[in-house]
Amino acid sequence: MQCVWQASLMPFCRSVCRARNVWKLLSSHINPPHVSQLPLLAPLKPRYLHHCNSNCVLQPSVEQIIVSPRRLFTRGPVSAGMELQDVVSVLKAFAPTHLAAEWDNVGLLVKPSGEHFVQTMLLTIDLTETVLEEALRVQAQMVLAYHPPIFHPLKTLSGHTWKERLIVRSLENRLAIYSPHTSYDALAGGLTDWLAQAFGESTVSVLHQSSPSALTSCGHYHLSTTLHGKDAMNASVDLQSITGDTPKVIQMRRDDADNTTDVILSMNVTEQVLLQVLQCLSKYGSHARTEINTTTMVSLPNTGMGRLCQFKEPMSIKDAVQRVKEHLGLPLVRLALGTQHVEESTIQSVALCAGSGGSVLKGVKADMYLTGEMSHHEVLDATAVGTSVVLCDHSNTERGFLPHLRNILVERLQQKVKIVVSVEDKDPLKIL
Repeated sequence: MQCVWQASLMPFCRSVCRARNVWKLLSSHINPPHVSQLPLLAPLKPRYLHHCNSNCVLQPSVEQIIVSPRRLFTRGPVSAGMELQDVVSVLKAFAPTHLAAEWDNVGLLVKPSGEHFVQTMLLTIDLTETVLEEALRVQAQMVLAYHPPIFHPLKTLSGHTWKERLIVRSLENRLAIYSPHTSYDALAGGLTDWLAQAFGESTVSVLHQSSPSALTSCGHYHLSTTLHGKDAMNASVDLQSITGDTPKVIQMRRDDADNTTDVILSMNVTEQVLLQVLQCLSKYGSHARTEINTTTMVSLPNTGMGRLCQFKEPMSIKDAVQRVKEHLGLPLVRLALGTQHVEESTIQSVALCAGSGGSVLKGVKADMYLTGEMSHHEVLDATAVGTSVVLCDHSNTERGFLPHLRNILVERLQQKVKIVVSVEDKDPLKIL
C-alpha cells in the first residue's frame, strides 16, 4: 500500500514534529487496516484516511495536522514556528539578560532535551499550576513567565511542592520556560516605561541607572576566530553550548587554491568561559587564528530600575489615582495620603516601580509613589515626609504589560510564533 499526502506536510512533519516514530510510519508504506492499532495515528483514521483502490490517502486540506509528543490532534491554521534557540536569541536581543538585577534568575530556565520547535508561546506573569494546565490546553511549546518559577534552589524534583511539580510536568510535556523579570523592568521601553504611560505626557527619567558593573555578564572579551566552513559550523554549535550565545559570522573568504571557505566567527565571552572557548577551538584542525580583545562596558541610555515622572501640568491626587486604575484595569487600589495631602491636592511628580518598590523608591523625592506593594513601615516613612503612596498589589502593576509585550514579540518573531496571553494568570489577592 502507498501513503500519499500533500507535499507541504512532509517538511512540516519532519521539522516541526520531531516525532521519529510517526515520521517513519508516514514515510513508509502503511497498511490502512492496522492504522487504528497505532495510538498516535489512530485519530487520523476517521477523518483523514480513506481507501482509493490500493492507495491510503492522507488529505489535510481543510485543517492542518500537528504531531506532538503528547498526542496527535487537529486544529485550524498554525504558525510556521521557530527553533527554541532562535526564539531565545530574539528575546535576548529585545531585553538583554545582563540588564536584570544581580540577585535575579533570568533567561532560559527549562529547556527540553534535543531540538525543540516553538509554534505557540504563552505569556504569563506567574506560572502557577493552573496556568501550566492552560499552556498544555493551548498546545504551547514555550512559556514566557515574567516571574522566574525557579528562583530559590530546588534540592529535589520529587513533586512534593507546587514549584517542583511545575518543573517536572514542564519537562514531561517538553515545555520550555523563559523568564525575563527585572530585565524588562530596566529596559528602555519596557515594563516600567509602560507603567509610566498611566500619567500621559510627562518627562520620564530613570531612578537607578544601570551601571557598567551590572552589564559585565555579557562579556569581558571580544573574540574572533577563523576556521574552514564545516569546522566553523560545528564550532558554532559547540560555542553556543558553552556561552549560551550563537557566534556571528562576520566574514567568509573563498580559497580556490585548496577549494575551501574560511569563516570568521565573532562573539563576546566572559572571563569565566574564555579558557573553555579556547580549548574548544583548539580541537579543530582548520583553526587558523583567534584574536582576543578586551572590552569596556558602558551603560545603555534610559535603562535602569524605577522611573520618575514629572508632569507638564499639575493634576490632583484623585485624578492621578483614577488614571492608574484605568491604565491597569483595576476597580480599586489602596491610597495612603502624605501629610498635608488630601485627595484634591495637586501633585507634579510620581516615582514608580512595578512589583515590590520599597527598596527602589526609598528616599526618592516625589509627590507620590506608585508600586505594587510596600511594607507597612515603608509606607509610614513615605507619608511622613509628605509623599502619598498608591499600592495596587504586586502583579497588578505588571500584568497589563503582557498585551503590549505580545504585539512587540509578534513583530520581532516575524509572526512565525503564535503568542497567547494567559487568561488564567491573576493576582492571588482580591479586595472585597
